[in-house]
Amino acid sequence: MSSRVTVADPVPLVLIVLDELPTASLMKRDGTVNEALFPNFARLAAEGTWYRNALSNSIATTQSVPAILTGRLGSKDLSPSAVDYPDTLFRLLDGSYEMHVIEWVTELCPQEVCPDFADRAPVRFASLLMDAGVVYGHLTLPPVARERLPSIDNAWRGFLGQADTPEPAGDVEVPGLPVPPDEDRSPWVGYLQRIINGIYKDAPPTLSFAHLQAPHVPWNINPSGSHYARPEEYTEVEGVANGYWVADPEPARLGFQRHLYQLGFLDTMMGRLFDQLEDAGAWEEAMVIVVADHGASFVPGQHRRWPYEENRADLYRVPLFVKYPHQTEGEVVDAPAFGIDIVPTIVDVLGVETDWEFDGVSLRQVEGTDRPHEATFWCCNPEGVSTDLGVLFDQVERNYSWIPDQSSWLGVAGVGAYADLVGQPVSGLPIEATPDLRWTLDLGTGLVEVDRGSGFVQTLITGRVELPVDVTSNEVLLVVNGRVAGVGYLVRDSSNGGVIRGLIAEELVSDGPNEVDVLVPRTSGSGFCSGIAADVTLELLTDDGRPLNLRREGGRRIEVNEVFREGDTWIVEGWAADVVAKEPPDRIYVFAGETLVAFGPPNVDSADVVRWFGSESLLRSGFTFSIDISQLPPDLEQVTVVAEFGSVAVGDSVRLSG
Repeated sequence: MSSRVTVADPVPLVLIVLDELPTASLMKRDGTVNEALFPNFARLAAEGTWYRNALSNSIATTQSVPAILTGRLGSKDLSPSAVDYPDTLFRLLDGSYEMHVIEWVTELCPQEVCPDFADRAPVRFASLLMDAGVVYGHLTLPPVARERLPSIDNAWRGFLGQADTPEPAGDVEVPGLPVPPDEDRSPWVGYLQRIINGIYKDAPPTLSFAHLQAPHVPWNINPSGSHYARPEEYTEVEGVANGYWVADPEPARLGFQRHLYQLGFLDTMMGRLFDQLEDAGAWEEAMVIVVADHGASFVPGQHRRWPYEENRADLYRVPLFVKYPHQTEGEVVDAPAFGIDIVPTIVDVLGVETDWEFDGVSLRQVEGTDRPHEATFWCCNPEGVSTDLGVLFDQVERNYSWIPDQSSWLGVAGVGAYADLVGQPVSGLPIEATPDLRWTLDLGTGLVEVDRGSGFVQTLITGRVELPVDVTSNEVLLVVNGRVAGVGYLVRDSSNGGVIRGLIAEELVSDGPNEVDVLVPRTSGSGFCSGIAADVTLELLTDDGRPLNLRREGGRRIEVNEVFREGDTWIVEGWAADVVAKEPPDRIYVFAGETLVAFGPPNVDSADVVRWFGSESLLRSGFTFSIDISQLPPDLEQVTVVAEFGSVAVGDSVRLSG
């Protein structure tokens, strides 16, 4: 299948395509890259060319990545595969370059040209049949109905959340960084490490290409690389309903904080890539391109991924950096640039002789031009967006209105009216002990005893607070080891309480025991209320006295479908499974506080779980337990249900009602 072209200057070629990254996330108000949070993107800008006015040609990965790899505007009617897009960068360089290629969503490089550099398992046929139904719905249903289907704008399989996310088959070490082991971390980390490992001295001409699910959801990574448990499953986003952020600003703001945390670790991994190129003696000669396929929106009340007037710039404006061979000084080009320009630029720089036609142009020819933006649309608003650079600066200003201090990770944890207190000791604050204020953390043992060696540090805080009726604030201070570690928010579901959410600064979490507190501003504005922690020191023991090792990670899931009362009995129903390993749990435990009130193996067949995850081995994954009311304290508000898989367990706390 080689195109057998002549390549006059076969320099090392690196092309990294990121996912869900708006340009504004990287920027400071002065228009430069934020070197405090993202030193390696700043390093790339300092030694390469930053096309600051770059725009994607589609908000959908399934059209954007083909545009990047072909230089042509595609169509939503084409699959992102080599069948529908035969003329790609891979075919162009086949026979001239060794291929180190990792595709996350697309299949644009035929296997005979690009054996999977990530060494992943194949997709199951049952999953493909499920996906076909979703695609058919998108093609045939009216727009109102399509909005309620699972999104297919960033994938072309796994739309229902099936556990077919490709995983590396073997362990990939990420030395020197506090990441979890391979099976428990986000797959893109290992993918990028594989690309890094494939760069070495005196290598033949090599194309190192990776499309990474980063900083794309799921958001679960701290700036250091440690991971945290999250309340969502798969690519769900808390605070998003039917694709739209809720109107209240706090959930979208928290999403933006988590996005920046994940972007911070992506920056670290990019630095490792650049270091490896230098160590291999290839940096000076190499052509290094970093681009995103599309952005994402964090505007309250707006769609997170589909383009409408209020969010289109967030979705189309993407970073684009090119370090040309032998380039040593940075340059900023503010002429419009597009994803379709990347392959024509590679052809120009490498001196490739080809008669292929492109919709884009070489980026070395765009300075001083003012081309309009063209978009291959997926769902709505087919028009291109403005290339006025002022729009980008408006986005940056808005981002700083959400998080005023983006000069450090401590600053990113500070939001709202009390942002300036983050990092400060609480000993200097006026605090009143308030017994009527009670709070819990969802399975809060993660902060009580942190083991950084596990690769997990729980910086996302979720829980519940019960307040005195005269406290009206919906902000909370999250305190770790005597310092304000973050500012969270309260979503009330009753007159005197609700759920709390917030992000804390990772640097304030100690390895080992941590003291946690929650403070709520007094209505008078003159101080803070401190209450009683109901379960932060909770230790859950099995029937034979073993402590349960609670860690939500990998594919281990537990879902409590229903907790209801029948006479003098509470019924707890649900299911649990490792949806990646296709294994049910060993045992289920139900706790009232620290008291074990029911336990046993899964005891109900669940045909739904078999259908959802395509494995008969998950049939016996359901459970139902009956608990006599006499076993429970009279003031009990919730039960905790835990599923144990070998030496690791996952759990869920559920409020009692009725």
